[in-house]
Amino acid sequence: MVSGVMKSILSTSLTLLASSVVCVQAAKPEKLTPLRVDLAALQSPEGLRLERKSARTESVEVDGREVAVRHFVFRFFSQRFMEEDWWHDAHLFVPVKLPDAAKGKLFLASHVLNWRKIPGVLLEGYGRQTAARVGVAVLVFKPNPVQREFNRRTGLSSEREWQEATFDRFRKTGDANVVSMAGIMKAKWRAWTAAEAVYGQKFNKAILAGGSKAGLSVRAMMKYDSRIISVVSSGSIPFASPSMLRKLTARDSFAPLFVEQFKVKPSDFATDTIMFNLGSNDFNAHPTEARRVMEQLRGDARIYVHPNGGHPALAPQQVGAVRLWLRHVIFGDPLPDIRPPVVNVGEGTLGFGAVIEQPEGVEAVELCHAYFREKPWPGPASREPMPHKNADWKITPLAKRNGHHTATLKTNGANLDRLHYYIRARVRLGQVSGWLSSPVHQLQEKQ
Repeated sequence: MVSGVMKSILSTSLTLLASSVVCVQAAKPEKLTPLRVDLAALQSPEGLRLERKSARTESVEVDGREVAVRHFVFRFFSQRFMEEDWWHDAHLFVPVKLPDAAKGKLFLASHVLNWRKIPGVLLEGYGRQTAARVGVAVLVFKPNPVQREFNRRTGLSSEREWQEATFDRFRKTGDANVVSMAGIMKAKWRAWTAAEAVYGQKFNKAILAGGSKAGLSVRAMMKYDSRIISVVSSGSIPFASPSMLRKLTARDSFAPLFVEQFKVKPSDFATDTIMFNLGSNDFNAHPTEARRVMEQLRGDARIYVHPNGGHPALAPQQVGAVRLWLRHVIFGDPLPDIRPPVVNVGEGTLGFGAVIEQPEGVEAVELCHAYFREKPWPGPASREPMPHKNADWKITPLAKRNGHHTATLKTNGANLDRLHYYIRARVRLGQVSGWLSSPVHQLQEKQ
């Protein structure tokens, strides 16, 4: 489980990992216990204690037609972590008529957003509808009820305090297996195995989705398990760039060892098949740092930045972006690649021209822009106020003329040094519709 937040950190998200990097001074590097990943044990059904609840065929409406989907409801045990038994309610959706290209493949989504607060987005959006529309088996499951026994034992009630406690143990022991991220990773692996047991068939390949601390988890899992062919990471980015790592190391010599265990350097993913599904105002995914990450990737990579979106990937457009990615990875459907727009500076105006490679399927193109002060990101563990969190993004449609999408933005004397912008496009692949974008760019005013 990926998260751990220090006492000084108010957020409950991915700030955890960086906070651990900064605050593990109690453990000396030579005492590090590396992350243990025993794939043979993780893939064994032994110890799952499966409780099969139901198995039924449901009819799901997709664009005016009915798609038959098998729905398996079950409960499983993943582990004992922090003196608490982790039990998970799970739902597996499998189209009755599963396309050949999707056979043996699984989309696993959990820890993407708060199941308790917005269960429908995960169960219906990421789950049932995605299975029916994309044509792939989808597994969603509830994360652990983290603080129940922890509250009884300690009197502390928040997830933040629980996460902090996992890092307290890490500081004392130097054991990477006691941090929350390690627990999240194991829960996902065990969920995968449980789904195979319930379905009665193996899923030999998987695409994983995770948000915040689980965004880090799924990226790390991909480096340990070759069956994972791609991940969708929301609410987090690989933040340990060389400059950021130097900052962290200056504060704590233990940082490089921790970063290596959980694979949080952008260079770790330079050639991977990966998608980032971010909110423009996410405190944990600084837009400029996200752009720098994308600029380092040489593999099959895409990004969607949702205007005025926050930390969890809960907008319908973000769910649609995931479905596009699944069509691309599983079925080989080509995806548009949205590049930085061409910008022409005029007298009181800016002209924008979209640059979209492989534009098949593009239905609409929009310019998203906001004015805010660019402030270097101190890292996910910082409490510093960041201007991008409160940015007000405006959306301007681009008109298509002579095969080119263009728009003119009136600047009205605005400070162009504060202008941030990106292009997003609505894309349709058959019965799947969603959005993709470029990263966020900053206009440097011409002298």
